[in-house]
Amino acid sequence: MAKKNFWIKFLVITNVITICCFGYIAIHDKVPQRFLNKLGIIKFETQVKRYVNYRIEALHSLGSDKEGFEIIMLGDSITEGGNWEQLLKGYNVANYGIGGDTTTGILYRLSDVYMAHPQKVFLMIGTNDIGLHHSRIYDDNNNVKTVFENYKKIIDALHGKEIEVIVQSTLNVTEKRTERPNNEINTLNQLLQEYCLKENIKYLDINSVLSNNGVLQGQYTSDGLHLNKKGYDCWRTLIVNNPHQRWGLERRPLKEALL
Repeated sequence: MAKKNFWIKFLVITNVITICCFGYIAIHDKVPQRFLNKLGIIKFETQVKRYVNYRIEALHSLGSDKEGFEIIMLGDSITEGGNWEQLLKGYNVANYGIGGDTTTGILYRLSDVYMAHPQKVFLMIGTNDIGLHHSRIYDDNNNVKTVFENYKKIIDALHGKEIEVIVQSTLNVTEKRTERPNNEINTLNQLLQEYCLKENIKYLDINSVLSNNGVLQGQYTSDGLHLNKKGYDCWRTLIVNNPHQRWGLERRPLKEALL
């Protein structure tokens, strides 16, 4: 028995050492970076920095003298790229966007959202899921149906904590970004819009002003995927001054929010 235990321990230790060695070689030679950069989904070399910044933002709410955030902007790099404290000036808002994130990633970090005690969450996610699915890397794990089911899980979980969710349409891309087809993005948005209508959930159609015929307009983007200042200004205007929907933000003077 003692001899058997020795060999079990030996195998475990050698396996750990082997895995560590391969991991070091892969990272040293930038194998993951080259692989992920090729997919056009995330830039691996900035991902660690982005996550650290996000964790600082998330943990800030715990050490703050405030009871929590009024609004959390939740999503991927498209959300992350917005200076929401300025865009929604006058409101206590936190940016919980992480570049490269997916619906699965959001599900894993909902506990961070709960800790911040937001009243409202503006949610946009899904473009990276579709990009991963179209790359054939994860196959059916990231198809539109799965993304939509994950969306419903996220919404249900937030509602379970009495947090209001405003679903925002997944942003279209320009025609050159073929790695994430607009027809799949539009299918996801149609499912989301129908679901929100059925369940009486507020839905913000950002593509209604940023896209034309289901394609992101070039004047609003820096690279065919992410928004520029003009794009974020349009997004901000939809939130604070939408003629078709109210988000509970109209209680303050509009000019204050737009300063």
